[in-house]
Amino acid sequence: MGTGSGLVYVSGKKSRQAEAWIMMDLGKIRINPRLRTHWEAVDLGFTLARSWYKTLFLSWVLPAATLLAILTLIFHVFEWPLWIPTVIVWWLKPLWDSSLLLYGSRALFGETLSVDYSMKGSLGFLKPDWFAWLTWRRLSPARSFVMPVTGLEGLKGEPRSRRVGLLTQRSGSSSFWITIVCLVMEVSLTAGFYALILILIPETVDFNLQTIAESESVFADMIDNFVALMASALIAPFYTMAGFALYINRRIELEAWDIEIHFRDMVSRQKSRKPRASVSKAAQLFLGGILSSLLLFATPQTTEAAPLSQLSRESAKEQITEALRGEDFHVMETKTGWRLKENPEEDSSLSEKLPEWFIDVIDWLAGLLRPAGSNGNSSSVFIIASFLELLVWAAAIGAVAWLIYHYRQGIRALFTSVDLARHKKPKVAAPEVMFGLDVRQESLPDDIPAEASALWSKGEFRAALGLLYRATLSELIHRYEFEFHPGHTERECADLVHKGQNEEQVSECLNNFVLNLTEQWQWTAYGHRQPDTKAFEHLCENWQEVFPA
Repeated sequence: MGTGSGLVYVSGKKSRQAEAWIMMDLGKIRINPRLRTHWEAVDLGFTLARSWYKTLFLSWVLPAATLLAILTLIFHVFEWPLWIPTVIVWWLKPLWDSSLLLYGSRALFGETLSVDYSMKGSLGFLKPDWFAWLTWRRLSPARSFVMPVTGLEGLKGEPRSRRVGLLTQRSGSSSFWITIVCLVMEVSLTAGFYALILILIPETVDFNLQTIAESESVFADMIDNFVALMASALIAPFYTMAGFALYINRRIELEAWDIEIHFRDMVSRQKSRKPRASVSKAAQLFLGGILSSLLLFATPQTTEAAPLSQLSRESAKEQITEALRGEDFHVMETKTGWRLKENPEEDSSLSEKLPEWFIDVIDWLAGLLRPAGSNGNSSSVFIIASFLELLVWAAAIGAVAWLIYHYRQGIRALFTSVDLARHKKPKVAAPEVMFGLDVRQESLPDDIPAEASALWSKGEFRAALGLLYRATLSELIHRYEFEFHPGHTERECADLVHKGQNEEQVSECLNNFVLNLTEQWQWTAYGHRQPDTKAFEHLCENWQEVFPA
């Protein structure tokens, strides 16, 4: 039976563990026991993990780190591979998760446990079925969701299987995705730790992470073990609490905890109200007499069963138990497999409703599929298999025909000459302003190098270099037809020119000139650094070479 006073689901004989948990009071639950969707329940589990994170993290990492340190020391002394302790600690995850589940199940009802108590109490948490959890159930994708069935309800064997089957009817896929997401988070944390090391190490330091990983260094192996342990410990509270919250949500759905709590609140409010003014004893007797008379005439007289007022508590309980044992309360019907929906209103057979031509086509196909030399009683399995093969071939031919039709333009282009002008991209309108610089041709002087040198001699260094840069952009846009956009950066424009060199659109000399000019312009415009006079004169000389009149 299900109990509304705690987390335990008791079936048959109560175990000691179930008796310990059945004392939980739903009135003390610290969450709103409403029915949530699966992902709302997972989000609730993450919220609980954040609320109790410090205790949950310490309850998981302390025993796991202790065992890892001992095993690492032993394996180092005997010169055994040091990755084996990490695998052992990882395989014993159900033991470490049980302490988190113990703390969460108590904290959910307002009871605060210490880290020491959580670790000690978890030793007997999976005791009823510890071997299964460390062998074939270890890799179960729904481990965090179904572990409370063993830890909190104390079930094993066939009762546990039935209970798990009931719980996972609607929440099994969510528990699977919890495992996948948390596994990805652990891998991401591990990779992020090594990436952080690479980011923090200066480029001047000769450090090769791959060389260190391939070397047989004890220090590197210990670092790997530590990183793997911390990644698992950081994610374990979220993984365990998400599965536990999903389990609680399923219990609320099956046992209607929210309804029970509402009834309790109604009773409490009713008891807290002030009693109304009492009716006089005479009025009570008068009203009682009238009601008794009405019931006497309205209720049919029966002599077979004793009145309810004469039944004792034990007799009533026996009658209720006897009624519940009847066949009306034990009707079970299980149907499996695929089948057509039954419609009792249809009296006519299927063959009478199908058109004659369709039946003739089916008979003709059956004749084609029937093996040569066989009689009409050939194997139906062979006919069905052959019919399925025919459907597969038809689907394959249809898929090929669809591909040919869908890519008919590309196929036609392979065998026939296509007018390339039709496939050219529409020419983008040339921008007039880029980076705040006017790149229109009419805004530029006739002699660019001379005008830039004049500005330089006046001390207007930024204006001189800006004239060279915007003139270069204008030439690239109008002479070489580069499609620059106002949203491009200086570096993106230089990359487009470099790509044009690879496609033989521009020369190597022009590409080098654009790269050098872009660098000088960025130093001057954004770095507020005055370029070297020789470098500026060199740019003016190269202008005539790369952009001849």
